[in-house]
Amino acid sequence: MNFSSDISAGLQFPSSIVELRVVADILGCYARTHQLYVLILFCCAYIYKQTFAIPGSVFLVSIT
Repeated sequence: MNFSSDISAGLQFPSSIVELRVVADILGCYARTHQLYVLILFCCAYIYKQTFAIPGSVFLVSIT
């Protein structure tokens, strides 16, 4: 799967369930091939949310 063409064509804010599944497939494929980058991004997002007490950190914990 070529990420540059998929990202430009399919990575957008979904407005339907079908589009949500397409975006989830693209991000899932990216996560499988770039595990370290995804882990670092997840950790940074979690620390940022905890630092500024932004609601929603519970959802980050429930993802794992």
